[in-house]
Amino acid sequence: KVRLDLAIADYDKAIAIDPNFAEAYGNRALSLLGLRRDAQAEQDLKKCFALNESLRPVFDPLVKQIKKIRNK
Repeated sequence: KVRLDLAIADYDKAIAIDPNFAEAYGNRALSLLGLRRDAQAEQDLKKCFALNESLRPVFDPLVKQIKKIRNK
């Protein structure tokens, strides 16, 4: 949990530096999902795909995998 919080803080910094850094939104979304903060993760994924739709095939499978692991 602590590492996910640290990762989110790093992605926050990256986004503050470059608000158009789509991968940072996607990665922050994955970290948020790990903490079960799904509503925030969904917002980040929308922003990620709005900035770069070509990242959808990268992040969608990862989101599914995280949700599957969480439900075990």
